[in-house]
Amino acid sequence: MPLNTEFIGLLVNREDNSRSCSEDKTEKHEGFAAFFVFCIGIFPWFTRQRYSDFSHLYNHLFKVHLTHLWSLYMAGFLREAFRFEDSKGSIFIVEAESINQAKEKVAQLPLALHSLCSYDFICLGPYRTWERISNNRGEEMREALGKPVELLSREKLRPIWFMGTFNSNFTNEAFQKSVEEQALDTFRYFKAGIFQELYVMQRPLVVSAKMSARDVEEASQYLEALPYFRLELIDCELIPLAIFDFWELIFLQD
Repeated sequence: MPLNTEFIGLLVNREDNSRSCSEDKTEKHEGFAAFFVFCIGIFPWFTRQRYSDFSHLYNHLFKVHLTHLWSLYMAGFLREAFRFEDSKGSIFIVEAESINQAKEKVAQLPLALHSLCSYDFICLGPYRTWERISNNRGEEMREALGKPVELLSREKLRPIWFMGTFNSNFTNEAFQKSVEEQALDTFRYFKAGIFQELYVMQRPLVVSAKMSARDVEEASQYLEALPYFRLELIDCELIPLAIFDFWELIFLQD
């Protein structure tokens, strides 16, 4: 599935939060000690079979790469890691003082140094849409937030990354009419464990979340029930993820 990294993140609704997180900026999100940076790594050459057929050089290089990555995890820089189902890519969330620092650290990974993988970097921040949940209608809000979400399944759930962009159907009027309901429903999904993480990207008209569902079809059903999707304001892409089980290769004998 082709990835368009321009569409990573969640809609930043407020004008004062729509600044681009450019490479030369070092300001931090308000209330956060560091940047959280979303990294997509592409390994176009990798398959499990090809790994087993690699020369000793590539076997060794990949293990050195993973050992370096493990050291970043143990140092607190790498916060989360997943791989794509076909093992040809990975998703990292890292914590850094700036997006430049994130790029510098990841650029030192052995596969990156040998041009055997490439990474894209997206700066993330807090999910501001929940600010639209009004405190002025307390009882109504409590009733809306207390409405249970019907879970489609409870077993064999897996992480699925949702990425989307607002399409040509988007208008400010349609957005204003649906944003509070969207905020309520996404919070209910968060309480139910369907949305495990939500982020904003310092760029307008983009959306993203890490979901928990049995498969892409089930994740699509959850999304289709949300206001932005019912109104057909968003085009999206769903990426099924797997546990980053490459770690075990560090400990295999040569």
